[in-house]
Amino acid sequence: MTKIKNNISKKRIIFSDLDGSFLNEDNFTYGNNVKLVKKLLREDNFIVFNSSKTYIEIKEFLEYINIDLPFICENGGGIYAPKDIFPKNHRYRDRFCIVNESERIKNNNKFDFEEIKKIFSGKIIFLKDLSVGEQIKLSGLDEKSLLSAMNREFTEIVIVNSCENIQKDFTTYLNIRNLNISKGGRFHHISSKFNKGQAMLRLVNEFKKYYSNIEYTTVAIGDSNNDLEMLNAADFSCLIKNRSNNELLKKIDCSNLYVSKNFAPYAWEEYIENYLVKI
Repeated sequence: MTKIKNNISKKRIIFSDLDGSFLNEDNFTYGNNVKLVKKLLREDNFIVFNSSKTYIEIKEFLEYINIDLPFICENGGGIYAPKDIFPKNHRYRDRFCIVNESERIKNNNKFDFEEIKKIFSGKIIFLKDLSVGEQIKLSGLDEKSLLSAMNREFTEIVIVNSCENIQKDFTTYLNIRNLNISKGGRFHHISSKFNKGQAMLRLVNEFKKYYSNIEYTTVAIGDSNNDLEMLNAADFSCLIKNRSNNELLKKIDCSNLYVSKNFAPYAWEEYIENYLVKI
């Protein structure tokens, strides 16, 4: 991107969740959305994937669609951008500069894997403790994709008993230890104290630091509870319709909120083509 001197230009930064938003929740198809991304890039927007997926999963997806974009992985755990966007003062990982990496979950001495299994035996199940067959069934991924999804650095995936008291007790246990739990489309994720909204704002500040003559409008697109902070922090937000996010709608505090009529992936196109053009 070229700096424009002596005047202020305007750009949109569109932050989008992947599973259940950009991609269909069940079969991971993306409809016309990749074509739309290319169109938005030609129109001088920034697109950022902000997902619970791992670094490897998102990197492989970007390679598959042959587009390099900034992205946030594991619900805010890692923030990365192509080298040409922030060309200086960054460490690098593969072809991306590292904007920020949070503490690895395995290095967090407050996260005691064995203690959790002992205290919440039969009530909390770690996905990695299940057989590959069970993991495939629950995740909807094939075996190759599952390997990338299980290569987690900043979060641990758990299946939490649906009993409200158990969920409350487990959340309290984690909060006392300064740990966080968030709910995605399929699983709960344990992490240190970060979220998609914080990561989004950190990346926006990085853009402002490097390109201070640009006025940014932030747009957030998501469908699950782990998108809440991102949806609340953006100037414009879109809640993608799914089978179970009616309660999430009540928690969103964004004056410019759009609720899609369609499910993913068609809801993404619906929002871009019918509403985003008006911003």
